[in-house]
Amino acid sequence: MGLVEGRNISSTRQEDFHVKREAFVRELERVLTEQGFGEVKVMNIDLFRREIRIRVYNGFESDFMKPSREPTCLFTRGYLEGLIEGLTGLKIRESLEIKCRAVGDPYCEMLFCI
Repeated sequence: MGLVEGRNISSTRQEDFHVKREAFVRELERVLTEQGFGEVKVMNIDLFRREIRIRVYNGFESDFMKPSREPTCLFTRGYLEGLIEGLTGLKIRESLEIKCRAVGDPYCEMLFCI
């Protein structure tokens, strides 16, 4: 569900978007903040390891699902995956939520393998 929504929103923004790392980071952070996902920060884009690491502070999903034993931000992770694929044209091989506020971490962190 989130994957489809992320792809849909990215397709409306592709015309003005040229894939450069800095522009990609700014656009991704701006779109997600505007959409109400919380404060979103791209922490790392490592093309050698083929990874993108993103943190979400004050995300709505983790706050809603507290407390939990497992990460809870499935929609947010899917949305990010779709948005990344749509903005870059790269296929995400795997995505993981490696930290989550719902389990007591200070922020949610997602890892996307491209």
